[in-house]
Amino acid sequence: MKFSDLGIEIQRDNYTDPKISINDILNIPVQVLGFKSDVNTSNGKRHLVRISYDGVTRVFFTASLNIIQVLEHAKVKFPFETTIKSYKLGDKRGYEFT
Repeated sequence: MKFSDLGIEIQRDNYTDPKISINDILNIPVQVLGFKSDVNTSNGKRHLVRISYDGVTRVFFTASLNIIQVLEHAKVKFPFETTIKSYKLGDKRGYEFT
């Protein structure tokens, strides 16, 4: 028997878009469409962020506390436009919305 013969309908989530590295979209305006918390990845749990960039919807994963705090803030309304900046604190790198 084939899976297709079972008649099971799978509801896809809205986060199956192509993945992009956060480093590929630094200093470029993007539109943040939404996010999903605590997604299991090979690097542990991360937030998955859905964006529109250059007319294409994509996703990236982040553990950045600065970005997560903004995404989970009660006042945030999706979609919104932002530019992601990188900064260094000692030998560590961070990211933030501007």
